[in-house]
Amino acid sequence: MTDPHFRVETELRSATDDLASELDGPLPPFTPTSRKSPAVLALVLLLGAAGVAYNVAARDNTAQVATTPDTTVAPDGSSTTVPNDGSVPPTTQVVRNADPVTGFDSQPADPSWQKPGVLEPYLDSAYTNPVRRLTDARAGEFHTVHAAHRAVENADGTLLLTWAGSIGGDRWLVVDRATGAEVGELQANDVAVIDRSDPHWHPTNPEVVRIIADQLVRGHLRVDEVNVRTGEVSMAADFTSELQAIWPSAFTMTTHNAWAGMSADRNRHVWEVLDEQGDSLGLAALDIDSGRVLGTTVVKDEATFDNFRGAAVSASGQFVITSYGAAVFVHNIDFTDERLVHPRERSMALALDGAGNDVLVLYNLETGTDDAGWLVSIDLQTLAATQLVDLADGGGGVGVHLSGLGHDRPGWVMVSTYGCGTETSWACDKLLLVELANDGQLVNVAHTNACGERGWQGVATVNRSMTRAYFGSDGRICDPDEGLVGSELYEVTLPVFG
Repeated sequence: MTDPHFRVETELRSATDDLASELDGPLPPFTPTSRKSPAVLALVLLLGAAGVAYNVAARDNTAQVATTPDTTVAPDGSSTTVPNDGSVPPTTQVVRNADPVTGFDSQPADPSWQKPGVLEPYLDSAYTNPVRRLTDARAGEFHTVHAAHRAVENADGTLLLTWAGSIGGDRWLVVDRATGAEVGELQANDVAVIDRSDPHWHPTNPEVVRIIADQLVRGHLRVDEVNVRTGEVSMAADFTSELQAIWPSAFTMTTHNAWAGMSADRNRHVWEVLDEQGDSLGLAALDIDSGRVLGTTVVKDEATFDNFRGAAVSASGQFVITSYGAAVFVHNIDFTDERLVHPRERSMALALDGAGNDVLVLYNLETGTDDAGWLVSIDLQTLAATQLVDLADGGGGVGVHLSGLGHDRPGWVMVSTYGCGTETSWACDKLLLVELANDGQLVNVAHTNACGERGWQGVATVNRSMTRAYFGSDGRICDPDEGLVGSELYEVTLPVFG
């Protein structure tokens, strides 16, 4: 079996095959650039029942700040502008929607919608939740959420990690959430970090990303920590000796972007171990804090189980999910007690239910079954299944991405949809919050204004507190003759729910 070191699978690249050959090789250093802004804009977001405020620095200089008026935008669309006397920075106040639209709702996106300027807030026309565009992609480049299982937001909500792809090569871009400014390309010792290194935010240090270190030191099976501002690297854990005691030819580790994930504390991971030729030796569950190997197993025969899609650790850190085209299995963290969860790999997310139990949420497309077209939640301990919502109700199937990263708000998942079976489907091209309970609540969030059939699928992921979500959108530039259409990263403020 050839490893994704040479065969990288991602949700996005499945629809953009022409980019697949560009994955390998270091990228030239990227120098952060300033961007011209048509107006000074900062944001105060009021959260909680009435709101919890955050202040955002202005993008331009202080003199411009002092002469820019304050604007308040309310969920009903009304706004109030007052002069700024220079005593405080100007702000735009966006109130968290306390009266969300729930249930099956087929309101379409506003046909007159146009892509806003960077940091220019607007209210979704149907669901009145505040949305703002965060990035400004170069020509021929797209900024997006790399995968729904990957956290975009750092530990304190100040920095974002977005995937910037192009025909010329891909890069990880660090963005200041307040100003939209590019902090720079994610680099480790002046080498661009690539996606097979599985970059992910440190659980507590807001300026540190953890990576698999194989791209820096070949033959070392370790995890490094990279300061996103300085590029300085330090070692977090070294598994070389223990893994080479199990597999003497062990040379590197990698992730599968189609299906991956870590524990809620971002400490436990499962990665594939490879030899120097890129062939698979097996899977290893690892604990970064202790530097221990928790368990290992081999990858199943692909001729029997179809393509190996990846592996992930549950939120509690107690279970591992392994995914193949023809089967999804759950194991204890040491790979004992293997059990079949579902007979076919589908769009999936690991999450915590309302009681704090590990669950696998999947979109079931198996025809002829009672829950075909439904989102289903499966308890990883008991394997009991709970039907959640029929996404195909009233208009055919849709493509689905699922994010269960709101670990501080257990009992919910974010759903992003694309590629509707019929244009009249109630679930077309939007973001939804779904409660993990039978007859649970369904909250409509926003339309993505993305052309899912061209690969810009509006993939969304939530932050840990489930107060914000991030998604990519091409801004309805859907003409295939336009070639690689630029996609931007957007942020939506989630309503009060539950």
